[in-house]
Amino acid sequence: MKGKYEFTVIYRENDSEKKEGMDFVEKTLSQHGINIIKKDEMGIRTLAYEIKKQNRGYYCFYLLEAEKSAMKDLSASLYLSHLPLRFLFVEKEEVSARAQERLEKKEKKFKEYLQSKNKAATQAVAQAEEE
Repeated sequence: MKGKYEFTVIYRENDSEKKEGMDFVEKTLSQHGINIIKKDEMGIRTLAYEIKKQNRGYYCFYLLEAEKSAMKDLSASLYLSHLPLRFLFVEKEEVSARAQERLEKKEKKFKEYLQSKNKAATQAVAQAEEE
């Protein structure tokens, strides 16, 4: 049975090494029969601590669909490579329809709250400028 996984990889920020690393990871994913559902290149970020003498890295997020055994094989392949600085797999849990509705309501309320705070701040700035 196939499951969904979130997969985050940190590559070196150098363009040629980043491209080489991305090609390697994506080729390795396809070799293990893993489907890429979504890919999000998050860009260059400063690392919390130095990894392989690097202070900054290029983050890339993947949403994958794969068999559990394929993920174990992939992990072993990536550990042997020098191209990714770090990587992390997280198995994505299925959310029930009711839980999804609650989450969407909370997100909607939070967005409304942020909009009201932003509106209040804008009004306060406008009043301060008038004075």
